[in-house]
Amino acid sequence: MIHVMFIDTLWFQKLRQLFNKKNVFNVSKLYIRAIYSKEFRELEKLKAIKLPPYELELVELKLETQEESLAHIAFVDAVLWCCRPRSLTLRSCYPYTALGEHSDVVKFTYKKLLEQEDQGRTNIKIVSPSFSSLLMYLPYETKAISFIKEEVLQEETDSRRYAGLEIV
Repeated sequence: MIHVMFIDTLWFQKLRQLFNKKNVFNVSKLYIRAIYSKEFRELEKLKAIKLPPYELELVELKLETQEESLAHIAFVDAVLWCCRPRSLTLRSCYPYTALGEHSDVVKFTYKKLLEQEDQGRTNIKIVSPSFSSLLMYLPYETKAISFIKEEVLQEETDSRRYAGLEIV
């Protein structure tokens, strides 16, 4: 788990450099708990560094700020510049953080995850454990939404195309 007080573009550059040192360690899961994320003014500079994202099984982002959705979107964008997860979970314990399926940060995350994959070969399944009946027994509500990438078999792709359905 990475616990960081201030996250900015320099922090993401250092994380990326750490990932590029393949002989040092093997990471399959990454948990980032951001207490306060600075504005990502230099996000475009960060994206100008053309390196493929580091493959991970699981990335979990805990949004512990009460910032606007634009700040959360910039944070997710920077994380996905660094990482290409098979599964991504967004968590927040703030009641005003929108993590519903129609929120801007959820739509953005879904779109960015699809962009990382081959067109028509991957589906993104959205799971929201926040709406579990067990939550009424917890001391505080934690909102969460997970995105899970699933490979689409060639037969499924062909049958969807043939049936005239849009491939997502």
